[in-house]
Amino acid sequence: MSLTASRRMPSSGTSRVRRKVSPLLPMPASAADHPAVARLLASIFYSPSSSKYSEIEFKASIDDPFHELHDRLVIRCGPGLLGHVLTTRRSMHFGPLRIPAAGLQWLGVAPEIRSQGHGLRLLAAAENTMADRGALVGLIRTRIPHFFRRSGWALCGHHSHSRAGAREVLAGMIDLGLQPKRNQRRRPSILRETPRKHTHVRCLRQMEIDALRRIYDRNTLNSFGPLERTDAYWHWLIERHGYDRIYVALDGPDLFELDETRTPIVGYAAIRGEHVLELMVEPDCQRAAMDLLARACDDAIEQGYNCLTYHGHPQDPLHDLFTSVGGTHHHEVSNDGQVLMARLLQPSRLLHLLSPQLHARLQTFRRESPHEPIPGRLTLDVEGRRYALLLAHNNVSIQTGCAARRQAAAHATLNVADFTRLLLGQFDWQTSTSETSLNASSPETERLLSLIFPPLNFWRPPLDDARG
Repeated sequence: MSLTASRRMPSSGTSRVRRKVSPLLPMPASAADHPAVARLLASIFYSPSSSKYSEIEFKASIDDPFHELHDRLVIRCGPGLLGHVLTTRRSMHFGPLRIPAAGLQWLGVAPEIRSQGHGLRLLAAAENTMADRGALVGLIRTRIPHFFRRSGWALCGHHSHSRAGAREVLAGMIDLGLQPKRNQRRRPSILRETPRKHTHVRCLRQMEIDALRRIYDRNTLNSFGPLERTDAYWHWLIERHGYDRIYVALDGPDLFELDETRTPIVGYAAIRGEHVLELMVEPDCQRAAMDLLARACDDAIEQGYNCLTYHGHPQDPLHDLFTSVGGTHHHEVSNDGQVLMARLLQPSRLLHLLSPQLHARLQTFRRESPHEPIPGRLTLDVEGRRYALLLAHNNVSIQTGCAARRQAAAHATLNVADFTRLLLGQFDWQTSTSETSLNASSPETERLLSLIFPPLNFWRPPLDDARG
């Protein structure tokens, strides 16, 4: 054998190295991967009831105004793809604050590599990607909460919807709008108004999207949970078509004027099948809500739906109308097996951002209970990480790392899931201590925590996640 031929033959050690299988690691996708991603999503998430789900939604994800190529992670094996996850860039209302947030969609792996930990690796890589670009909170709607719970995700938020017969709702509105009689039903708070003001309901026109943003911004001001919608996001949401129809209510008859100031839009409703996904009106034009709901009832009856489902904020007075006609209001964690989950990506930064709110709540407590003592330092131990809250008279400051090592007299321990719910106002203080991981040093410490982190109505309209 020649020397050249012998050099071409790999040694036994080299053969062993080459035969070793390289790990399948998540990596950013490229534009050239789009056809393969679309095929993978179609194979993983296909269902007979939504055969075009992946194709339509994949195109919409590319058109997302905040989407960038490295937001999509894949597991590559040669020319093919075996895993995928997409992260989205969002901003969430949290009272007077806007919190940088991120969504997570389409996490899945091909059947041939399942049960090998690749799904958890994709999830960990997605969490790192979201945190690296500045997101403080991760958000997801899912039917498999047990999978995400292992990585520190927690149930956060409730679904809120009412359901009743469409004819009963329409008849109830007609009945309750008459002069009240002794044997008449109690009028819901939304109907307790003076003389009816005429509004005209018709389909949305493309040039009227700015009016929808104005109404949405006024309705979500100082709320907890809804996403911030910019002009670009609104146009993308409309083009995505996660709805069948969007109706608008105009203050007065439709004069077909292009200038909104001539016939101002005072409300809108996004409808899909028998579901009113989102209905919002100007605060001083609650009658428009009744006209939009009546139109939704007419459409449901015409299309053969027996019931109408209204999705609205838990405190929305329209829920009273549904219950007054024999319907039901559901305010639950799960809706048809789907739950809302959240994950704290940068807890210390979120605590620093929330510190003005914590100080305002503390000041309210001091005014209401001036003689009750408040500790100057409160520490939270969260699975090996400690956060110290310095409760001064003029502010609340946060310490982490080495500065937070000293244990305060007022302290509490809890796991990551309960810590997530605590910061986002979803901790259930009515639940027995045996059912949570919270262990406070004293009853006074637990009461102080409940005052600083009170329960909040954390709710998101379903229109943002409605599929096209």
